[in-house]
Amino acid sequence: MNIIVCDDEKKELDNTSKLISDYSKKNNIKVNIRKYIGSNELVSNLKYIKNNEVDVIFLDIIMKQNGIELAELIRQMHIKAPIIFTTTSKEYALDAFKVHAFDYLVKPLDREKMSLCLNRLIEHLNIKAKSTFSVKNDVLDFVTIDINEIMYIESNERRILYHMTNNEVVRSVSIRTKFSTSIPFDYNNYNFLNCHSAFIVNMNYIKGITEISFVMKNNDIIPISKKYFANVKKVYANYLLGE
Repeated sequence: MNIIVCDDEKKELDNTSKLISDYSKKNNIKVNIRKYIGSNELVSNLKYIKNNEVDVIFLDIIMKQNGIELAELIRQMHIKAPIIFTTTSKEYALDAFKVHAFDYLVKPLDREKMSLCLNRLIEHLNIKAKSTFSVKNDVLDFVTIDINEIMYIESNERRILYHMTNNEVVRSVSIRTKFSTSIPFDYNNYNFLNCHSAFIVNMNYIKGITEISFVMKNNDIIPISKKYFANVKKVYANYLLGE
């Protein structure tokens, strides 16, 4: 598990890191901890950190750059790892959860607080792992995709294109089988709808529907085949009604 710890107090930075390390040894979990003294050091390294290279980020709130603002910057960089705030004050709790913080730990940190937090985190990551898969892209790198972050899937020139919510498009290697059977997960178990021979949409990200297309939340227009329309309309209506 790859972990980032950022605090402008070296004593606190070392204490947080040691508590994580002690927990990992006790629970036989391999961890790689990257420590950053203060927000400036972390900010200067953000551009080198890829989303799939970090599993959790521990951020002190009261630093030269407010930890909440730093979390917002991290999200803008499309780093979606859970953020756990550490602080000496409870006054920032509501602000912390506005940036979808996973947890909020009040200092001084101890083994009990850290264990409870990391137990929840491990459970969360295990659940999340079940909703991810890896695909070899068109430059032969393996990319991990979170199913819940797929806006829609497209078939184009014998490749599968995964259009993600962050506007990234992951292009698979060339496929040799039918589009709908080449998807490496059972999309019927999620909120996906096959609306066209070349498109499968995630209904969570539909903004509207016309007689010929879906309008996605990023304003992309996805065609609906005439032969699919009756069933598509029924399935989508049931989705909207929560059935």
